[in-house]
Amino acid sequence: MDLNAMLQQLTTSTNQNIATQEAGLAAQQQATTKVAGLQDQAIAAAGVVADEAARLAKEQTLVDFHRNSVLDQVNATFGVNADEQSYIIAKRMAEYEGAEKARVDARAKYDKASSISLLDDPLGYLVGQLALPQFAAANNQAVSARDAAYEDMQSRFTLVNQAKQLVTVNTADKIKEIKLQEADNNRKAAEVELLKAQADMGSKLAGMQLAQLQIAQHIADSEGSLFS
Repeated sequence: MDLNAMLQQLTTSTNQNIATQEAGLAAQQQATTKVAGLQDQAIAAAGVVADEAARLAKEQTLVDFHRNSVLDQVNATFGVNADEQSYIIAKRMAEYEGAEKARVDARAKYDKASSISLLDDPLGYLVGQLALPQFAAANNQAVSARDAAYEDMQSRFTLVNQAKQLVTVNTADKIKEIKLQEADNNRKAAEVELLKAQADMGSKLAGMQLAQLQIAQHIADSEGSLFS
């Protein structure tokens, strides 16, 4: 075999290997740079998403605090907050129950007095007839007190419910705005996850390219050793 031809073949093969290695190294370096860029983008985007999430959470907290504060004031104003000493509903309920008890008692006395027979008990009949107006007045007074307590409670609850609806309406637009911004931020968070996935895939591909270069280098070194 011609030694010069063998050396020429070796030289050509070596040059091809070098070119292949250089191209592979360039591609591997490019892949590594791309991965680093994706990772930087993901980190930056994740920071923006986290800041936006914190801002939106703060806004929602402020809206909730404002809404609850207004509702607490409404409840206190109309005396329907059970935690307050000015819980008027409890007072009205006590008035209602007391008036109903008084009505039942007055009605029982009226019915008893009106049931006395003139023939069976003339004296009792006369005494009962004299007392009937008093018992009727007591019954009517108790009914009025009972109904007044009930109507006052109903009026307070109606006004509170109206106030709650008004607060809900007044905060609806702001809450809707926050929800839309949260949805947009969730979309951005999904984009961050996509960047992370792309960076991870790129990192794996760069690793495969490096392994291929190492194998090729090993083969080239083995071929060169044949002529050493």
